[in-house]
Amino acid sequence: MGFIVLPPGRWQVICASSAVFEVDNAASTADKQLDFGEETKPPLVVDLVSGAMRQLKDGESWNAATDIAGAPVSTPLPAITVEAARARSATAPATRARERSMRLAPMVDDAMKLLRHAASTKSPDIDDDLRNAIISTHDLVGRHAATLEDEQKFFKAYQELTRKLAPVTAETLQASMQRLPPLSSLLQLRGNFMTRMSGMTWGRFIHAVLFVVVLIMAALALGHQTIGSAALARHKALSDDITKLADDRVKLQAAMFDKQALSDRDRSEPGSPAARALANAVRQAGDELVVKADQKKQLESERDGIPPTLARWEQRPCNTWLLKAWLCLDSGNGNGGNVRNGNGNGNGTTSAAEVLDSARTTLDRLNRIVLPLLFGLLGSYSHLLRNISLEIRAQQFAPHSSLHHIARLSLGALAGIASTWLLTPQQVGLSSSLPIWTLAFVAGYGTELVFAFMDRIILAFKA
Repeated sequence: MGFIVLPPGRWQVICASSAVFEVDNAASTADKQLDFGEETKPPLVVDLVSGAMRQLKDGESWNAATDIAGAPVSTPLPAITVEAARARSATAPATRARERSMRLAPMVDDAMKLLRHAASTKSPDIDDDLRNAIISTHDLVGRHAATLEDEQKFFKAYQELTRKLAPVTAETLQASMQRLPPLSSLLQLRGNFMTRMSGMTWGRFIHAVLFVVVLIMAALALGHQTIGSAALARHKALSDDITKLADDRVKLQAAMFDKQALSDRDRSEPGSPAARALANAVRQAGDELVVKADQKKQLESERDGIPPTLARWEQRPCNTWLLKAWLCLDSGNGNGGNVRNGNGNGNGTTSAAEVLDSARTTLDRLNRIVLPLLFGLLGSYSHLLRNISLEIRAQQFAPHSSLHHIARLSLGALAGIASTWLLTPQQVGLSSSLPIWTLAFVAGYGTELVFAFMDRIILAFKA
């Protein structure tokens, strides 16, 4: 045991292993002997002695080894009273309960998330005792009244709940929600960027929003492509009709000349039936030539109006800086409709042939790159959203899962483009009338099939 012996007028504290704690003062008329209960005795003794030791005078020290051996140490003690020590020892259990509650709070919140998940999904049934133990602990933690026994019961119930709902955990549920890095992490120059981004999860909501964005972009691109494709197809059809009319006019003129020559030979008999028939034939051929000429003029007028339309169509995406890099790399000089028939001569106008050639290039870029890319992304998003509820149970929806999703979407976009290089609708049993980006959508949805086909090509080269 240890002693601290002081001169008269000082406090005298005797620490012993018995249940009695004595405090004497030479100036008092009688000694005070205090006997505390088993629960409050140790904290009170510790508070009295530790409080005295903390307030020793500067330059003095206390050697625990010599005190325990019985060597006396004399020093003035602070004005610490038994009542103050008793008050502090009475608050010790409440402090420990508060600390225990603060320590249990995160785990109790995770357990409540698992209970809510089990109640809202087709999860295994949770026993009433298990559920009640977690709920009661949640209430005790909220009141900072959790005891050691409550903590033991909670951990047993939490372990059983985790086993029943495996592989779903509180971590995977948290990762299934949207959690983006703060702006300060994006702008911070020091540190590892990937480490700061590792906790990012996109969640189901942002995937659905991005799917709608990609869908709108694909619809706009498809509508833009349809206008250009229809204009070019109409221009080609009109050009074919004009060419056919020109051929018909040549044939009619040749036939009319032949009939007119026969009519000239029969002028000796102008009233004969043969002469009248030839004259009628020549007149009908002339009328038909006039009709053909009118038709040709109308078709040429309609055809001449298509190049300005194509010029405006081609320039429309160029007003947006984001689309300009994709669709306007060789979009002419931006005259926006100043189109002149014939060949351009550098006077600020663009010839119809130049506009048509540029429009065909833009349309080919849409058909071979932009639309397959967008529809590949769309198919990949369709696959992702279809399986996103299953990924939580498959442990794919967890921290760092955003990298997996980004990789899957990128592969879908790549597969959409690659499908236009490697496959045709006829090769996969589809109708030849289907557009090529239909195959891009299917390739984006089933990326693995495209890469399996590429593996077959590689094996064919190795054979």
